[in-house]
Amino acid sequence: MKKFIVIFMAIVILVLVFFECVMIIRYGVAPSNKDLPQFQYQYIDIYKDFFKKERRKEGIFYVPQRAFNNSEEFLMDKPLNELRIFIIGGSVGHNFGGNPFFKNELKRILPDGDIKVVPCAMGAYDSYRAYLVEKEILAYNPDLIIVFSGNNEFYNVVKVDVLKYRLDKIFKKSWVYQKLQEQFLKFTGESGSQYRSRKQRLVDYEKNLHLITQAAKNKKIPVILCTLPVNFADCAPFGIRPVDKEYLLAHYLFDQKGYKGAIGAINSFLDNNPENTFGLYLLANCYRQLAEYDKARVCYHKALDLSFGSGRASIESNKIVRSVCDEESVLLADIEKEFISQASEGLLGREQFSDNCHWYRECNYLAVKVIIQTFLKSKVANISDEQADFSIVVSDFPSLEKRGTRSDEIEGAIKRAAFESLRLPGGILERAVEYFETVYLMNPDALWNIQNIRERTENNLLNDDWLGGYLVDFNWSLVFYYIGETYRRLGMYPESLEYFNKSINLDEDPQDYRLYIGKALVYDALGDSQNAWKNIHEAENISEKQEILYYKDIICLPDLKDEE
Repeated sequence: MKKFIVIFMAIVILVLVFFECVMIIRYGVAPSNKDLPQFQYQYIDIYKDFFKKERRKEGIFYVPQRAFNNSEEFLMDKPLNELRIFIIGGSVGHNFGGNPFFKNELKRILPDGDIKVVPCAMGAYDSYRAYLVEKEILAYNPDLIIVFSGNNEFYNVVKVDVLKYRLDKIFKKSWVYQKLQEQFLKFTGESGSQYRSRKQRLVDYEKNLHLITQAAKNKKIPVILCTLPVNFADCAPFGIRPVDKEYLLAHYLFDQKGYKGAIGAINSFLDNNPENTFGLYLLANCYRQLAEYDKARVCYHKALDLSFGSGRASIESNKIVRSVCDEESVLLADIEKEFISQASEGLLGREQFSDNCHWYRECNYLAVKVIIQTFLKSKVANISDEQADFSIVVSDFPSLEKRGTRSDEIEGAIKRAAFESLRLPGGILERAVEYFETVYLMNPDALWNIQNIRERTENNLLNDDWLGGYLVDFNWSLVFYYIGETYRRLGMYPESLEYFNKSINLDEDPQDYRLYIGKALVYDALGDSQNAWKNIHEAENISEKQEILYYKDIICLPDLKDEE
């Protein structure tokens, strides 16, 4: 029997080796299975201690050891007069904790206290990862924990079996393994990834907030949960916009400033796609242009809620924060409410945010104001009535034009816009266009001059420890396309054609049909139907995409071939 099993296994192995060799001869080496971007950071380091002990003459210190942290070391033996505050959560908390303004304002209120603010928030950490950090820092005698969480509930896989993941990666070097795995997943109906629906993400988020607050309450440590404001008025949903005739018609009319007609077209699209975030976002933009701000806010909020889990908190997730604070009787810092109260028409956008969720450093005044007012309500504060009368002067925030004179801010805006344009190579990314439009509004010359600072822009992005890890290639043709598309929507047609043509000339054999659709729309706007039609034909020669046929109908070009 043993001999039979050995012979059978040998035959199976030989058959597998034979098929592997055949497939290598036919298809070449199996494509490598790359790690998820920042895999070590997102899935391995989260289970390691955030701090390590370090012995010195002055005593034993806890020293941060996690990559990308901006935390501070502190003594293991807590000084008697020290007020020790920890900050956990995602990148918003990371940025907040790294700004000295919060600590300085606390010192102004408590001049005799030794205040230690220890930022432990980390970029891209979701509520589960924040909870893991909290479990550790509860042993470090905190007097208060501030939680900035809600922007990063996007992980399809919140945690992984590392051994299983590594073995799968090794085996995927084999064609036979890949094909057998494909067939197995088809048979079982699984996708191979643990996708969480929006509803499940909200359920998990609420569960994790309860875990965070309950763990602190068990140790009698006060907690402040913060609602998170986000850019919902100048930041389109993430991903590729839909290819639908009614949607494209609405966009066409919007670009022509025919907002009422665009509303009719987009409502027709939404009749069949009621929860499409791009449709709702475009409808909100139409209402905004018509100064119907209440309707605009409703549509923006609905689009935001439906896209929860794409790198932004939402109206719905902030309601969960308020609910958990009520249920657990913990402190609420309603930062979202403060931001909205300060924004024109209550629309949070590029005036407050540098991207989808990170506010400009001056806006820390608003967050500090709310958090300190909340802190003063806690027992931790233990201050007099005079000290409790806290006020902070929130100065006028710089306009976009003022920001455009700051080299660091304009280069940051260019880097973010270029990054967005490279994230997904197919379709049109509305967010990329908006980010380049922000660059223009900050400094018109800066957008035009991107062609002259290519090397610096590319180096700034690829050398970014975080963003650069998500890029495989820097495709300047694609970046130039989005700049051309931005100029087209701004009605700056000569500049648009210049950048579209630069994009085409960067490739010896250009295969991006979008460039020719963009040029066709420019010529259509200029009333040059002959050149518009010529570029539609160029697009057709490159691709058979349905989008091209839709645009042929939308711009109603005469078929010049029939006129000949």
